[in-house]
Amino acid sequence: VVVLENVDKAWVKVKSRSDNVAGVLVRMPLEQALSFLFDTNLSKDQYNQIRFAAKTQAGDIFCPYKLVSAEKSQCCPSELLQTENCIEVEWKHLLKHTLERISKLQHELIEKEIPEINVVQCKFIVSYGFDGSTQQAKFNQDLSENLSDSSLFVTSMVPLRLQTSCGKILWTNQAPQSTRFCCPQKIEFATESKEYVIRLKEKYDKEIAELEEVVIILKSGKKLLVECNLCLTLIDGKIQAFITKTYSFQRCTVRGCSSKDMNKLVNFTKGVFNVNPVALQYGLSILHMHIRCFEATLHFSYKLVLPENQWQVHGKESEAIIKARKIDIQSRFKNKLNIHIDMPKSSGGNSNTGNVAKRAFEDPKLLSEILDIDLELIQRLRILLLCISYRFPINPVKFNDYCFSKASWYVKLYKKFPMTPTLHKLLIHGSKIISNSIVPVGMLSEEASKSRNKIFRLGRINHARKDSRQHNLFDMFTRAMEISDPILLSSRLQQKIQKYKKHKMPSEVRELLIFNTNINNENCGDDSNSKNDIDDFENSHMYETNQTWRSGYSVELFTQGDATFELTGLSRGGQQVNTCAATFNKAVKLLTSFVTLDEAIKTTNRRVNAIEHVFSKPFSIGI
Repeated sequence: VVVLENVDKAWVKVKSRSDNVAGVLVRMPLEQALSFLFDTNLSKDQYNQIRFAAKTQAGDIFCPYKLVSAEKSQCCPSELLQTENCIEVEWKHLLKHTLERISKLQHELIEKEIPEINVVQCKFIVSYGFDGSTQQAKFNQDLSENLSDSSLFVTSMVPLRLQTSCGKILWTNQAPQSTRFCCPQKIEFATESKEYVIRLKEKYDKEIAELEEVVIILKSGKKLLVECNLCLTLIDGKIQAFITKTYSFQRCTVRGCSSKDMNKLVNFTKGVFNVNPVALQYGLSILHMHIRCFEATLHFSYKLVLPENQWQVHGKESEAIIKARKIDIQSRFKNKLNIHIDMPKSSGGNSNTGNVAKRAFEDPKLLSEILDIDLELIQRLRILLLCISYRFPINPVKFNDYCFSKASWYVKLYKKFPMTPTLHKLLIHGSKIISNSIVPVGMLSEEASKSRNKIFRLGRINHARKDSRQHNLFDMFTRAMEISDPILLSSRLQQKIQKYKKHKMPSEVRELLIFNTNINNENCGDDSNSKNDIDDFENSHMYETNQTWRSGYSVELFTQGDATFELTGLSRGGQQVNTCAATFNKAVKLLTSFVTLDEAIKTTNRRVNAIEHVFSKPFSIGI
């Protein structure tokens, strides 16, 4: 049982639901109708057909599409710049639009938490990046010379957190690795190249440096003066090599050392190589970290059959040995895990995806048997990958010690195999990158932008006009903006999070994470209880309350029968604290056993005793 030591008061408000008590059908709100449209991936015609069927059979519960379309227009900024092969919105307009939507969503919280201040200094933290996507559909449209629509280059942004200058959280992204929160800043038909990436990076650096404070005026007249902090982390290793001017993909982007030096750990403790401080701000590229670490163990396994002291493949004899070994390993993965590895895909790339890598690392013992690699090495690598995937702060000192011990263990076992640049980056420079991150590295993953590529590819075919390139780009851009709107996402986020598969956090991971602060940087019980609470959390998602964590108190609404239940937790001495997942879950099971308002009143005393037992603190219930 999780004990919240700071909680002194909590009450449950049970109120009858007046709308729909008598069985009267109520029209769906506009925001809910728009969410339904996006969640079900409906076209305009399909939505109208469903509305007509519901209207004739049950009732007029769906809003007219004209109203839904008008609501959609509020989700996208109007200051779009478009050419034949490009559409974009300037950073200042995109950031202001996003802040306006977030402030509209959180205006009640802002008014309640900061009632005495008319002008509030805030900081808005976002991650952004760019990536190329090939294998796009080619349409029969007029094109200028030297232009092609087979490759797409997209700049994306993920809002992470809005907080005051003193650290009070006004809004936070509950699922920063979700594609739904990833909105485009620029979409262009262009090929990813070193020259193009460097030129684009220089342009963004100049534009971001010229950004001014964004002024948001609330309904009450209160002003938010927001400073925007943009973190370039939605990039992969290839893009990072371009912008750090690392001329070889086999070299470290942080220190520039080559593969032959990566196993010489003494060089890094003595400072033989100089660290590029700029490279530390680009994050760990968590999705690619999973993939490349899996591929590293895979290729080490292939080369285990080579003669002693040989790690490179030279000659036809060595190639034949490696080929036979590869076929054997592929067969083991197919028979034991039912996954295909190192297989080319028709759309480009191979079958070594992030999901395949995560699936393989779920069972370290089985993976060790398949690859014939030391079990402890696989287990330690899995611990590190899990640790950087969570949205909790990481202790950089403990993380560095753990990484160095793993690096030493690796060199001891497989000295003849040089570390790959990605594995080297995690083990040697991971703690420095963590220390330089403004938010936990788990919130800076590029997974959302990478997953967006497939959505763009399908959306361009199914949800965009094809009569001209301009219309096609416009529809693709605006739909991506609409789907990622914070207001629409807030209404359905909790429902989606609850569907995610839960995993137990290994004790080794807990030792590397920091639990003495919650999302509002305030204590939530002692450390041991906080750690136990994490068992009920999904891999990289914290349990959240309805719509958002609310600074100062946590609220969850539960509907059962004709009553709605609201659980609110307050803390001692006015210091605010959020309740935790396991505690909330147990309280919810008690509260939602009410069927009607009358039954709730009759069983009040029994519920008080039960809730006091769960929270280990006195409770009062008001109805």
